[in-house]
Amino acid sequence: QWDEATGLVPIFCLAGAFAATSNLSLQAVLAVGRIDLLTRAELTVQPLRALLIVAVALVFESLLACAVAFLIVFVLAVPFLYRIKDQCIPTDYPTLKSGLLASFKLALLTLLAPPVLVLVVPQQEVILGIAAHLTAAAVLSGLSWLGGLFQINHPLQNDPLLQRALKWLPHKA
Repeated sequence: QWDEATGLVPIFCLAGAFAATSNLSLQAVLAVGRIDLLTRAELTVQPLRALLIVAVALVFESLLACAVAFLIVFVLAVPFLYRIKDQCIPTDYPTLKSGLLASFKLALLTLLAPPVLVLVVPQQEVILGIAAHLTAAAVLSGLSWLGGLFQINHPLQNDPLLQRALKWLPHKA
C-alpha cells in the first residue's frame, strides 16, 4: 500500500529541508517574549497551509499535487518567518547564507556516496545482499559526511560534542 507514496518522499524531504532553515525562528520569537508575533505568524501560515493543500486536493485530486502544495507552502513560509523574527531579533543574513551554503555542499557530498556505490557494486536480489548494500551505503554516507565537514570547513567541525567524539578515533600524534 505504501509503494504509491514512495515518489512523494523526495518532495516531502525537500519541504523539510526548506523548513529546517527557519524552524527555530518562531521559538526564538517566543523566547524573547513576543507572543504577539508568534501568534500572528501561526495565524497566517497555518490557515494558508491548510487552505492551499485542501484546495489543491479538491481541484487536482492527486497526492502528487498535494505534496507539491505542501512544498510550496514551506518554501514561501521561510522568508515570512524570517521577517517576523527580524522584528525582534535581527538576522545576520551574510552569516546565514554562508552557513546554509556550507550545509548544502555538505549534504550534496554526503548524498553522492550511495549512488556511486550502486553504480560501482552490482546489487544482489538476495535479502542479505540488499542489507549489506544498504549498510555499506549508510557507512559511506556517514564517512563522507564526516570527511566533508573538514573538507569544506563546515562550522559543525568545531562542535564540542563532535570534537570529544573524534578524540576517541585513532590518529597520528
